[in-house]
Amino acid sequence: MQRKITAILFITIISASVFVIASSGGKTGRTNLSDTPGCTCHGSSPSTNVQVFIEGPDTVEINSTTLYKVKISGGPASAAGTNIAVSEGALAPVSGTLQLLSGELTHTAPVSFAGNTEVVFEFEYTATASTGQITLAANGNSVNLNGSTSGDQWNFAADKMIQVESPDAITDRLQRQPSSFVLNQNYPNPFNPTTTIRYQLSVNSNVQVRVYNALGQKVRALVDAEQGAGKYQIDFNAGNLPSGTYFYTLRAGSEIATRRMILNK
Repeated sequence: MQRKITAILFITIISASVFVIASSGGKTGRTNLSDTPGCTCHGSSPSTNVQVFIEGPDTVEINSTTLYKVKISGGPASAAGTNIAVSEGALAPVSGTLQLLSGELTHTAPVSFAGNTEVVFEFEYTATASTGQITLAANGNSVNLNGSTSGDQWNFAADKMIQVESPDAITDRLQRQPSSFVLNQNYPNPFNPTTTIRYQLSVNSNVQVRVYNALGQKVRALVDAEQGAGKYQIDFNAGNLPSGTYFYTLRAGSEIATRRMILNK
C-alpha cells in the first residue's frame, strides 16, 4: 500500500513538473478570443496589479503588414510571458522571444524584466484582403521565478479593435481630416440678423465659442462641449442684439482664435 501511494505521489510530482516546464515554453488559447480564456496556471483570476497593453495603429490597409507591441508591467516582475491572438488575418513574431503556435503567438520562455519596468513583445499583423473590423487580443503574466506558480499574477489586455480599409478609403479619410486649427471669417459679413461661423479642429478638444461686444462683454455662448477632429459650422442669430461690431472667439484646448464681425440692421 505504501509503495502504491509513493508511486502515485511520484507520478503527480512528475506531471506537475512537466506542466510547469511546458507552460514556461508558452501557451496558446488563453486570450479573450478563446473558449478557455485566462492564464489560470498563474492564478485563478486576472489581477489589476499586472498591466497589459496592445500598442499599434487603429487602422491598416488590406493585405498590409504592420508592427504591433504587447507591453507588460507590474506584478512580481521577475519575468513575463504572453499569448496573442487575432480574429482575422495572420500574426508573426518579430521579437526572438515569441513563437507562432496554432496561428497564435506566445513566448518561447519567460522573459526577464532585467531591471526594466516593462517587458515588450514585438510582432507583425498581416491584414486580410477584405475590409472590416478585426479584434486583436492578448494576455500577459508576471511571474516571480520561485520554482512554482505560487505568487504569480496575470491579466488581460483591453481588446484592440482594428479597422481594415482599402488604400483609397484611407487616402480619402486623411484628405478630409483637418490638419490644423482654423477659425474662418463668418459669412455673410456684415450680416442682418443671421450669419454662419465655420471652424475646424485637428484633434479632439474641449471647445468653447463665445461672442463679445465691442466693450469685451460676453453676449452669447454658442458652443461649450467636447468635439472631435473635423469641420463645424454654427448659425448665429443676432436678432435681439443692437447693430455694431462684435467679436467671436474659438477656444480649443490651449489654442485660441478671434475674428471680428459687423451686425448691420
